Amino acid sequence: MCWELFYTRIYTDDGRVKPKHLCVYKFKNMKKYIIITADTNDGDYITEKSEITDEVIEAIKPIIEQFKIRKKKLEETKDWNNWRHNWETSEYGRLGDPKKMYVDKGLLTQEQVDIFNEFVPHGENGIHTVESIEILVVQEEIKLF
Repeated sequence: MCWELFYTRIYTDDGRVKPKHLCVYKFKNMKKYIIITADTNDGDYITEKSEITDEVIEAIKPIIEQFKIRKKKLEETKDWNNWRHNWETSEYGRLGDPKKMYVDKGLLTQEQVDIFNEFVPHGENGIHTVESIEILVVQEEIKLF
């Protein structure tokens, strides 16, 4: 089940309009997509859009948390070599693959890594950093060509 968010007016008992409140409504026929943008080599970006379920979103939340931790450590330490890359899939990676970066250190499970890898864009030479992750909720798709 997907959610659609929108603002609506809420009225007080005396008829005054309260400040806008965020209301949440359920819709059954909405699709969700995950959009991941990754860096393949010095600012060469690739993007992948894939349909995703709420269950899979929950399964990959720990990965997103690890990305936030790495970004915070980079900002705190300025240690570019150890914290910049967050998802190396290239043989040229400094830190190794996601298994070495996360699973071997007990930060993530192999199952989480495998699930996330299904959605990560893979360039000709792999990637080294996931730059953004977005969820797109779509009520209707219209193919134009």
